[in-house]
Amino acid sequence: MVGKVRIIQTTLLLVLILIGLKVAEVHAQAAPASVVAELSQASVTFGDSVSLTVTARNMDAGIDLSPLEALFNVTGRSSSREVNIINGVETVLVNWVIQIEPKQTGVLTVPPIKVGNFSTQPLALNVSGPPTGANRVLFIEVSADTENPYVQSQVLLTIKVWQSIKVLESSKVNLGSDLFQTVALERDKEYIATRDGKEFLVQEQQFALFPQASGVHTFGPIELRAKIPVNNSRTQGFFTPSRSVKRLSQPITLNVKPRPDTVDGQWWLPAQDVQIEDSWSTDPANFSANDTITRTIEITAVGVSGDQLPDIELPEIDGLKLYADNIDRSSVATDQGIVSTQKVTWAVVPERNGEVVVPPITLGWFNTEDGSSEVAELPAQTVVIKDVIEQAAPLVATAPVTDAIGDDNDEANDALVDPVSSSLPQDEGFSKWVWLALGALGVCIFQAIGYGIWALRSKREGDKLKDPAQGTDAVRVPSLQNVSNAANKHQLSDFQSAVLQWAHEFWPQSPPNNLLSVAKRLQEPKLIKVFTEVDAALYGTSDESVYLLEVDKLMRSSARQIVDAGKADVAVSKLPVL
Repeated sequence: MVGKVRIIQTTLLLVLILIGLKVAEVHAQAAPASVVAELSQASVTFGDSVSLTVTARNMDAGIDLSPLEALFNVTGRSSSREVNIINGVETVLVNWVIQIEPKQTGVLTVPPIKVGNFSTQPLALNVSGPPTGANRVLFIEVSADTENPYVQSQVLLTIKVWQSIKVLESSKVNLGSDLFQTVALERDKEYIATRDGKEFLVQEQQFALFPQASGVHTFGPIELRAKIPVNNSRTQGFFTPSRSVKRLSQPITLNVKPRPDTVDGQWWLPAQDVQIEDSWSTDPANFSANDTITRTIEITAVGVSGDQLPDIELPEIDGLKLYADNIDRSSVATDQGIVSTQKVTWAVVPERNGEVVVPPITLGWFNTEDGSSEVAELPAQTVVIKDVIEQAAPLVATAPVTDAIGDDNDEANDALVDPVSSSLPQDEGFSKWVWLALGALGVCIFQAIGYGIWALRSKREGDKLKDPAQGTDAVRVPSLQNVSNAANKHQLSDFQSAVLQWAHEFWPQSPPNNLLSVAKRLQEPKLIKVFTEVDAALYGTSDESVYLLEVDKLMRSSARQIVDAGKADVAVSKLPVL
């Protein structure tokens, strides 16, 4: 028994030895580890990409592409792995295909790429300048309708992409800038045109630029990134082999002029044209208290973004009560660029009969076409009101005549006690005065109920903003921390953005779109002065420093007064229910 066990053990040992020898033999026959690199082409045009293929043999390690960053942009990469066994010899190949784009022209060296402990050999790449003239198959052009705009005025930017080859995919970058507000007009065009004796498909886009600071500024260059077929004569739809290319436009230099000194302290509205119109729901010459009357005022400005239009504020009118009902702002793209409209509707309540003069409304603006200050105006109007039930004079009861007059003067006594009966029958006169008194009393009660409901609703809206945990005096208003931070750092642009963001939170239904509107709604003269100085410093020629400390405290105090009064959104106060 023992002998059989030893024989089995010896046999197993021999098998293990044979297996080990075979494995050693296979490893001895396996190819040695190595890394090689090659380029898809030895020369390339600046803006085009080239494929760099790195192949690692019998290695299990990552690749380091950081050496490429100095001279090349890596625009894409892919990898694959394959295992081959031939005559018992196993070979593992890992391929990386990297799309690289030269950052400059000249003879560039593709540096060694490291995979594990091995590195590729350096490679030479000849990069020539971008093609010109008839040699171009894809290029981009940018133009502006003016090179000397005023700050915050519109500049029409036109971008044209010319292509004589099939473009599989494209995108544009560098359209945004902190110095320019950019708005796409979405009026794209596509047409055929000839350039340098060649026919091109031209894709045209327009943008409206609004420079936010005066001075000499450069916009662009605009960068076009596209994928085109490796072989333009052989396209296979989705599976077409492609390569990445980049084309750059020429930059646009703008000499942005500041706001003229002559308009400092006024609302800055640079435009090509501004019109102001109004309409009444009822003929102004025939107002009746029984009608529902509204007045709509509409501002239309050419070459202006919607947030540049000022709020329309109406003065108090003796004889009419006005309630702002709703504000509608819109912008459309036209051949002249952006045309913005602001439409405001007021509910009108007549308060007395007769003629009422509605004062004129003026809006100053700056004509960017000829560099002059102009005024758009709604002239004064006269409206005629009727059917307003005015409060009747109180009736005075006459005391009965005493007996001192004498019984012989009964007729005189009757006349003194009831003077109306001298001209009207007693029953008819009594009925007239009773009905007039009851009617006046009913109207007063009806109006009192309506105003009571309106006041109750306003109070409830104000209570929603109060913190019950801290009592009725603790008013919850939006945080002013961002305003305080920007004020402390004296960053005027950030300060303006923070104030407008706060205003959007405080008046969410109808937010003001400029600093002066915020100050006027807060009804604080000091804020109006400070915000006017900030506006002049941002867009004018003023170099004076603006004192911003404690502005947040003034805003908080004014906001609390508004909330306590139940007018958290004063711009959208509704007509009381009648």
